[in-house]
Amino acid sequence: MNAVKSLARCRQIARRSFSSTPSFRAQDMAKFKEKQRLMQIEDGVPVHLKKGASDRVIFGGVVLASGILFCMSVSTLHKLIFPPPNN
Repeated sequence: MNAVKSLARCRQIARRSFSSTPSFRAQDMAKFKEKQRLMQIEDGVPVHLKKGASDRVIFGGVVLASGILFCMSVSTLHKLIFPPPNN
């Protein structure tokens, strides 16, 4: 039974691999080219902030999380180097 299933799976993969329809349609390619053109405009904005407010929020969150994790690692190192005195 497993051989029949694997044979059917191979036929399906082969059908997808040798399909005559392109993976990118012309409409999808046009959208991609437009985004690519907008990213390459020389306007002084870094690439990681080109999409606007959503990129700024994500970037700010990553910076904030990095800062918090850095402070936590420094705190952990301080506790390891200078352990609290035992009473």
